[in-house]
Amino acid sequence: MSPQVPDEKRVNKRYLVKWKLALNLTLNNKTQTIYGNLADISIRGGTALLENTVPTKSTVAAIFTIPPKTIGAAPQTIQVNGKLIYCVLGNYGLFRAGLQFENFIDEGLAMLSRELAERIPLSI
Repeated sequence: MSPQVPDEKRVNKRYLVKWKLALNLTLNNKTQTIYGNLADISIRGGTALLENTVPTKSTVAAIFTIPPKTIGAAPQTIQVNGKLIYCVLGNYGLFRAGLQFENFIDEGLAMLSRELAERIPLSI
C-alpha cells in the first residue's frame, strides 16, 4: 500500500493533457476571452496554462477541445461553467490557473468521462 500524501485534497484522478482552452470571464462589466491550454484535467477541474493572469474566485465559462484520435475526425468541444481557484506565475512566463468545474453544458460530462476512461491517470 502506498503512503497517503497529506497535502493532496483531490479525490478524482488527474490526467496529463494538452488541450486548447478558452476562458470567458466578465471583468469591469466587459466579457473577455483568455486563451491557453489545459495541462491536466479531472472530472472536477483542471490546470490551465495562460499567457495572462486572471483574477481568482472569478466565475468563468470554459470551452475546451479534445483532439481527434484519427485523421479527418472532428475534435470534441466541451463547455463547462466553473470558478478560478488560483492563478500563479509558473514556468516559462506562463500563468498556471486552477479551475473548478461546476456544471457541464449538454453532454460535456459524459464526453469527458468517456475520454478519461481511455487514459492512464497521473500517479501521485
